[in-house]
Amino acid sequence: MYDFSVNPKAIDLSYYKGYLKKTNSIIKSNDLEINKKYQVVIMAAGKGSRMNLNYPKPIFKLNYPYGTNSLIGNILYTLENINFEISSVNVVINEKDESFFKSLKFNGSKIDLIKLTESQIMGTGICLYESFALLNKVEDVILIWGDLAIFPAYILKTAVLIKENSNSDVVFPTKIKMNPYVSFLRNKAGNINKVLHSNEGNEHKGYAEQDCSCFVIGSNIIEDFKFFIENKNIDNKVEIDFIHFIPYLNTINKNVIGLPIVSENYVSGVNTIKKTKQVQNILDNYNYDNYSNFFL
Repeated sequence: MYDFSVNPKAIDLSYYKGYLKKTNSIIKSNDLEINKKYQVVIMAAGKGSRMNLNYPKPIFKLNYPYGTNSLIGNILYTLENINFEISSVNVVINEKDESFFKSLKFNGSKIDLIKLTESQIMGTGICLYESFALLNKVEDVILIWGDLAIFPAYILKTAVLIKENSNSDVVFPTKIKMNPYVSFLRNKAGNINKVLHSNEGNEHKGYAEQDCSCFVIGSNIIEDFKFFIENKNIDNKVEIDFIHFIPYLNTINKNVIGLPIVSENYVSGVNTIKKTKQVQNILDNYNYDNYSNFFL
């Protein structure tokens, strides 16, 4: 299940030995079930400026093997085909963009829109912070970026299985790639202790893990998250991305599991016109049956 095919010699696998054996046994087990309900939060408040869009990027459409759909529409379609219970789907948007999202449905029902003002949209971390007042306080959260274009359901199911069957606080799938846009770096104990974000002027040169725009978050760390945000000058309108919460959790001895189980062609967001063409080319290589068997 672990995808080190890109270049296994480029990554020190000893960093992963602390949990690979246990997580592999969970993944391979046929008798484990997902028993909890999960609330989903989809981050869709960003703009598509690099794609020259005059509408929110999650509304951008691609041709999927099952038909044309928007990015967020495909996320909802994938979630509808997942085999565990989702109690609610909450989409975080700019309040000015409500008209683009109000017709979205999940399993035939309208989704819950969390409408934020322009001043509240200061990075994914602050968007999530502003959303917590409207979420269930005791259910775990599945956090997904709204520009995720292709994403197999089994990857999310695997992360949820690991979350339920290990002593973990956050579980998220990763992919190992050269010069990733976002790099999660580990110390010699295997813990993620640093995140470099190209958009913030920090770029890792070489192979590293990148998140797959999806996190399974335990409700038990919501207070830790609030403390993290409130001590990062939220009142000063500084943008804070959720990813910076990951290394912080390790400083307070929480258990974070990054699962390097994804190959580059199986999970991808879109952020440029060039990237949309690459993703569409990947989708064009699937027929309906192959796509359904692998992605749903």
